[in-house]
Amino acid sequence: MVKAEDARILGSMAAMRRQYRQLRTLNCNLVAEHEKRAQKHRELQDSLKAVNAMIQAAAKLRAGRPQADLVSACRKAFQSKNVPLLLKLIQEGC
Repeated sequence: MVKAEDARILGSMAAMRRQYRQLRTLNCNLVAEHEKRAQKHRELQDSLKAVNAMIQAAAKLRAGRPQADLVSACRKAFQSKNVPLLLKLIQEGC
């Protein structure tokens, strides 16, 4: 941006256009990368909501203390990235 403004002040239109073209390309790349990250974030949120819904559905099959224990154990398994244990807990309980 500074180089483009310097070129404008110096009256070098070709250099100014070149700098603004580079700036535009850089901006488009930044926007594209941001869109990728935003899409991945939305996918992660949707996945987390689905996992939470499964945990809640499995917990609703129980009542009282076993329900709370199941939710707690599932959350611990999820945080420790122990997917086999998480699946076992959802299917069979504590």
